[in-house]
This record gives sequence, C-alpha cells and structure tokens, in this order.
Amino acid sequence: STALAAIARSLTDDELASNAAVFLFGGIETTEGMISNLLLHLLANPVQLAAVAADRSLVDAAIEESLRLEPAVARVDRYATGATGLAGRTSGAGGFVVVSLSGANRDPEVYTRPHEFDIARSGVAAHLAFVQGPHACIGAQLARPSLGIAGVALGSNRGGIGVFGQCHGRAADRTSDPGHHRAIESAALPFSVHGDPSFKHRRHGNADRRSPEHHHRF
Repeated sequence: STALAAIARSLTDDELASNAAVFLFGGIETTEGMISNLLLHLLANPVQLAAVAADRSLVDAAIEESLRLEPAVARVDRYATGATGLAGRTSGAGGFVVVSLSGANRDPEVYTRPHEFDIARSGVAAHLAFVQGPHACIGAQLARPSLGIAGVALGSNRGGIGVFGQCHGRAADRTSDPGHHRAIESAALPFSVHGDPSFKHRRHGNADRRSPEHHHRF
C-alpha cells in the first residue's frame, strides 16, 4: 500500500534488514512449532481428535487451546516504560523485563486445569500466544489459517498418521521461578505417514527415506 511504501522509504538499511529478518524468519520456526504442537496435542488425545474430525467447527477451538497450552514463543523481552513493580520485584524506566507467555497461559487463576488440553475450554481466546497491545504478532492472522489447514488435514487422515517415540525439545523458558511453565521451543515431533511411498523426508539435512513408513521431523 501507499502507507507501507512511505514507511519503508523512511527506514534505514539496517532497519530494513532487521524488519526483513523478522518477516522472513520469524514466521518460519514459529509456524513449524505451532503445527507440531497442534498435531501432538490432538494425536495424544484421540477422543478430542475424533470430535474434531466429526465436527470441523471445533478446529478453531483446538487451535486456540493448543496455542494456549504451548505457545510457539515461550517468552518475550520488553523494556519498562516507567517505574513499575510486580510480585515484589521492581523495575525502573527502561528496565529489561522478560515476560513468560507460557506461564501466563497456564495461570490457574484464569484457567481451570491449566496443564490439560481441552478443546471445550471456555475463555481460551484470552491467551497470550500472540501477545497483545502495540507489539502483538503481526502474523497471527496468517498463522491461524495455516493451523486450520493442518487441523482439517489431520482430522481427515487421522488413520494414516501417528506419533512414534517421544517428543523432544529444549526448554525455552529457563526461569528459576517454579511458577513459570518451562515451554518446549523448536520441538522435534516424530510422526509416521503410512503407505505413502512418495513421502520424502527432506528437512534438517536428513536423507530421503523411501520405506512404507516414513518419518518426518518438524
């Protein structure tokens, strides 16, 4: 648009490169993580998967609950705009603050049974997976349809896909506060696709595997 073009012309080369990196890379790993988490949560809960398969209108609920339970970005960094305090800690203006999105999304004062995956949960849309306010994720409106495609596909083909082994990842929210959830970032979700000899495993530099059961790693 004209407005975007005007903004772009006002940016320095370094600012353009920084914003391009956010657009090009910020939405790749996070989308992979969100799809991996959605698949894992549904496959680990066959009753809820069957409900989604039978009623496609539940796909959105499954997406929002998966985003709440395991946000693709476990925490965000912010700077205080003024002197503030929270839970006995204080920060002056300009102070560096780490906000645990995964911890907030599992707040027992907001959600009952916060560590469980429940597509019938009420009020789930209040989660902070995409943050809120002026720094809310600008890709949220693209991420949700991408997740919707994955959810519908899984519901349509659930007989030919399943999790094998365990899901491995690295704790992204490394905090000494036991009240904060240690979220999984860049999780490796191992799953199998049965009976598809054309399925190839090309991700992360692994060689193609041409057997009746192929393994894919997000």
